[in-house]
Amino acid sequence: MAGGNVDILRPNIIICGGFTALLRILTIAKSHGVLVMPSCSVEYGSEIALAATVQASAAVPWNPVNAEQEANAKEPMMKLSPNTWNIWNQFLVQKIDGSGGYLDVPEAPGLGTTVSEQVLNRPTAI
Repeated sequence: MAGGNVDILRPNIIICGGFTALLRILTIAKSHGVLVMPSCSVEYGSEIALAATVQASAAVPWNPVNAEQEANAKEPMMKLSPNTWNIWNQFLVQKIDGSGGYLDVPEAPGLGTTVSEQVLNRPTAI
């Protein structure tokens, strides 16, 4: 990154080593002005991985420190398909809202949401 050879990083919280590793990646990328788009794919993700990715992304102060500074155009972004979004949100008690193109960071303790026991206990056909 220091040589300017990286344009975008797509870390996945499951693959990169968890919350702490993703925070390190976000912080290092920010210091080099590299765009970060945390990945939360269907193959390596879940509703809890999505909640953790949203919280980690929000934990890095991307916005200006004071009103005179310009906002950083390279804030973390995530690409999520509507189908994935609908599937994952059905498992959460406090839904993660992505309407309007922005993710609202849940404010409940921990990851900001919990898994719905009712949904987990539904019988499924095999």
